[in-house]
Amino acid sequence: MSNDAISATWRVPGLKQAPKLVLAILADAASDHEGEDWTCFPSVVRIAEFGSMNVKTVERALEVLTAQKLVRAVRVRKANGYLAGYRFRLNRKLMTEYLLAWFERNRARMDEEPFDWDEGLDEPLQPADNLSGGLDDPSDISSPIHPTICPEPSDKLSDQEPKTNPQSNPHSASARRTNGSAVISRSESRKLFDQAAFAYPAKGRKVTRWPVARKAWERAAKVHGADRLAVAAERYAADPDVAGLNFVPGLHTWLDDEVFLAFLPGAETQARQVSAPEAAGWRGPAEIRSAVVAARGEDFAAAYLDQGQWDGEARRVTCASGIAAERLWAAMGDEFTRTMVAVAGPQGRSAAA
Repeated sequence: MSNDAISATWRVPGLKQAPKLVLAILADAASDHEGEDWTCFPSVVRIAEFGSMNVKTVERALEVLTAQKLVRAVRVRKANGYLAGYRFRLNRKLMTEYLLAWFERNRARMDEEPFDWDEGLDEPLQPADNLSGGLDDPSDISSPIHPTICPEPSDKLSDQEPKTNPQSNPHSASARRTNGSAVISRSESRKLFDQAAFAYPAKGRKVTRWPVARKAWERAAKVHGADRLAVAAERYAADPDVAGLNFVPGLHTWLDDEVFLAFLPGAETQARQVSAPEAAGWRGPAEIRSAVVAARGEDFAAAYLDQGQWDGEARRVTCASGIAAERLWAAMGDEFTRTMVAVAGPQGRSAAA
């Protein structure tokens, strides 16, 4: 970092906000060591991150700085001949002239209006007329911090009336959250999306359409909460049955088809609270459902078997989705093979293929 370069940057006249900010970032990264002479080599992406700007904005700002001969950009070539990033060199001579001109203008102004820095230093300090912070009655103050200015914290937050009712707006995020999850900021939701994407199975990441997945994440997070979706993605990736699947859907499909519902925190408890007539949606042979319940549990049968249809002539279970068919076959393939039961997806594709 060069303090001289940073000081000269703020004195360069005629620059708009974006070029001035980019020049300041370059000055902050510029080296003042012998022989380097205000040179630096940050990437355009890094400059955009530091300045909270778009890459295109940074490129346009660099064009302005180059046109005004404040910055010189030289493309670096690697040893193998391929082009690398840019090496930037600030025009030290020109920027120093701007800095000296600014000091000359301010020095002339200070000479016209001299200021005595020692004025008043020999006089004793006088107490303030009113230390009550503008209150009419200073006797009301019982502590250094007046309760009306800075109230003491209370442990009983439930006794304090909120300023606004979160349910007053039916379209607000708080009003849509009926599952008890906390309202999370948009930046935090994006961090949780990255966390969920990193935890998602690699097979699914390869076929994920990321722009679509981000929009699907925002829609699902408004209803179910981004924190709960991140937990559901980690549970889905850690499920041993998912590891044995031949095909894992992309994250966008996983969100749009609401496959995550079975992996949300509390989904197991909600499944157990379903009444017997609702849970027993299976219309096929009772021994098939009994075998699934004995092997994988009631929740698994309710999620993947009860939603399907039974074809008695073909002895085939047609599941509601392809992922349900693969999960059901991965868990019960040996048993279904022994009892001559086939499993297929909604398009008729066999899960055993």
